[in-house]
Amino acid sequence: MDTADASSRKALETLMHNMLMADHVSHRLVKPIVARICALRGTAEAMIAYFAEIVSEIREPITVVEKDIESEKQRQINLKIVPGIQNEDAEVRNTAIQALGLCCYLSKDLLVTYIPLFMQASQIEVEGVQVTALQILFDLLLIFGLNIVDASETSSSGSADNGPQTSEQDASSVEKASDERNGTPSKLVAIICSFLEGEVSFK
Repeated sequence: MDTADASSRKALETLMHNMLMADHVSHRLVKPIVARICALRGTAEAMIAYFAEIVSEIREPITVVEKDIESEKQRQINLKIVPGIQNEDAEVRNTAIQALGLCCYLSKDLLVTYIPLFMQASQIEVEGVQVTALQILFDLLLIFGLNIVDASETSSSGSADNGPQTSEQDASSVEKASDERNGTPSKLVAIICSFLEGEVSFK
């Protein structure tokens, strides 16, 4: 094809673009296709702009799929795990807590939602469920660090920041949020330390 003509270059570029975006094109062809597109584009600025658009086109459907996966994950948790946590049988609750913990290992968003539940279970549940909840809290701290607590508080206090406030209300809110930020990590550490002290005393 004669690429000296603008319309010919455009047609060839469209063909290369469609091949690059096609699912059935072998990955071995990607490199020569990209090289040809670069030759047609000419300048580095044009190539950067083009490939930025390509990445955006590829990323958009991936983002949609990711959102669908997260939505389905939450639906499955609500349908299959949450009822187990509310079950009267302690063994069922324990298994449900374990399942929820595994989900939170994979998703910080889920962790932010459910860490208060693990903290509560570690204090008021029967011994077997308490131990499971504490093990999950240990694991979550190892995976995400203490910043998980800050993320949880930011999420939970976000709704309280909406709407007009007087200066006194604003100062009170800031002071309360500061107290919560300082208190929750301490509470989490205290729960774990208390458990460890109990284990040492028992041995």
